[in-house]
Amino acid sequence: MAHMRVEKLDLDDPTVAGRVLVLQRAAYAVEAELVGSTEIPPLTETLEDMRAAPLEWVGIRSEGRIVAAMAWRQIGDTIDIDRLIVDPEAMRRGYGSTLVLSLDLSKTITVSTGERNAPAHALYSRLGFEVTGAGEPAPGLPVRHYVRRPDGSQ
Repeated sequence: MAHMRVEKLDLDDPTVAGRVLVLQRAAYAVEAELVGSTEIPPLTETLEDMRAAPLEWVGIRSEGRIVAAMAWRQIGDTIDIDRLIVDPEAMRRGYGSTLVLSLDLSKTITVSTGERNAPAHALYSRLGFEVTGAGEPAPGLPVRHYVRRPDGSQ
């Protein structure tokens, strides 16, 4: 596989924002199938809502096309991954891991994912995250919360 370069994404660029929205909907459609719920907020988010969210975006391109993206925000000394999306045709090729590992690993990192999203659970466990709890942000959408401590320990 070619070297993956993580780059900052500018959602003020209509082409970038449009591609990220298409990618987001495709990725969350896969998660909706895995978890048995279409109540995942990013699945139906509008372009305007996506662009207005106070998030930092990074992504990876393959052959000039964005194939993976991650949005996060810093809350105090903690980085919260808001969403991690990979083109369904490019899943399980290391894009998600590369994006997560591009964050400042000297900070505490949190993330939540669908309770029945086994591939995401495997990814976060492999990267040193531990389960810290569970919740249900929308009816019928149980999620698991994870944390990764600065030293990578669980």
